[in-house]
Amino acid sequence: MFLKYKNIWFITLILASISIILIIIQQYNTNYADGAKQDGLLLMSTFSEANIETGEVILNYGGVVKSYKDPGNLDSYKKELGQQLSINLKLITEPGQKDLIKYQGHKNISSTSNTILRVALAGVLHENGTYRAHLMVSLKGNVANEEDFLKSYAYLKQILEGVSVVPKINVNIQGTVDRKLNHTVQQQMIMNMFDNLEATYSEGLNEEEIISLTGFSKKLSYLVETKNNHINVQIASRFDATEGKTIFTIGTPVITMEY
Repeated sequence: MFLKYKNIWFITLILASISIILIIIQQYNTNYADGAKQDGLLLMSTFSEANIETGEVILNYGGVVKSYKDPGNLDSYKKELGQQLSINLKLITEPGQKDLIKYQGHKNISSTSNTILRVALAGVLHENGTYRAHLMVSLKGNVANEEDFLKSYAYLKQILEGVSVVPKINVNIQGTVDRKLNHTVQQQMIMNMFDNLEATYSEGLNEEEIISLTGFSKKLSYLVETKNNHINVQIASRFDATEGKTIFTIGTPVITMEY
């Protein structure tokens, strides 16, 4: 479940959507949206205490929203969705392709600087002859403080509720340290962040080029059941030689962005 260097945002969101569909998400609170919002603030605080400068936030949703027997109904839903979100969703699969029909589009958000809303709709044909419509919505923007995060979160929540989707939002935050940190230091910083979250480490990838560890924290609202563990936080790090910075990424319940 460790997403490495994905350059195509649509593929990243497809994988995130499928992973969330295949696993069981347990809710400790009755209001998913409010719980995820508080989780995001906690992750930002965790970065701040680690002296990591927050740079970017990606909030995304992925899930099956409708089911159709006629692919024409999928196209109608695409048009309705495009009108509601003021986004031109373009067909990106070959015309006439039946097993998978994909649309995607994006727009800049004028009310928030450097923020992009991306939407993808994929109709997947199943053995019973019906199409399941997978909707993926991602909001990516620069976040300097908690106020910026709350504005971005409120915007995406409003977008999802506006198209009658329960706002089950995954939170991803990315930040940097403006120098190269060796592998040992990166690993120690990640473990310190786990301690700050009172999280127990469960599994992960720990290599010289990249670290990606998952764990479980009672401070966070929801959990994912894997084969062997319960997890609800993932932290990753790597050094970017081009930028001369060490990049840290944190997500709940898992990271659903490129890192």
